[in-house]
Amino acid sequence: MTLQEKVKARRTRPATVEGEEVFIKVHSGPVLKRMLAQIKGGEDDVVAGVLADQFLDGKGQPVFSKEFFLSEDCPQCFFIELAELFITTNTGVKKK
Repeated sequence: MTLQEKVKARRTRPATVEGEEVFIKVHSGPVLKRMLAQIKGGEDDVVAGVLADQFLDGKGQPVFSKEFFLSEDCPQCFFIELAELFITTNTGVKKK
């Protein structure tokens, strides 16, 4: 397998959320731009749905649901932390 094939095949990056390993989907520049434009309006339902789709478990299943993000069970600070983690992972700007 060539390096380019490896990069194309690896579409997630590992991360830790609340001590649990998760995998964050990574996207190409054009796809990420479209996603950000989609959520820029700030409609809660759209933003929650997009973010919920980005975090996977080891079997490739979503860790969170849109309904969880929209419920009273999800603290706003946690939602913001996940959004920041998704963006930093996809832009290559990791917090040190």
